[in-house]
Amino acid sequence: ERKARQKLNGHRTRGLTLSGTQVEDESALKLAREVVSNAQALTAEILAAGSDEFDKYWEPKGLLERLLGAESPSQVCDSTRLLATAANRIFAQSPTLQEVKAPCKVFG
Repeated sequence: ERKARQKLNGHRTRGLTLSGTQVEDESALKLAREVVSNAQALTAEILAAGSDEFDKYWEPKGLLERLLGAESPSQVCDSTRLLATAANRIFAQSPTLQEVKAPCKVFG
């Protein structure tokens, strides 16, 4: 278990190195893939419905739990915290200044 908790060196995803423990990084990547898969399934269901409606009328309730694959509010909190922590590590490694070739248009 000690080795699993050591910092992960060289683990890269889309060019960014995650800097948490191996267990945290693997859990975050697995959860992120699950969220994407669940979002794709939900999108397919919405498209199959054939009509549009406001999200407040969606049934059944618990959309966030469904996206995160959680069964309880505490699992939602844990999953959200895990994803937010991993995203924070990735954003912290990203440069604040982007180099671009001139001429360019800047938005935002």
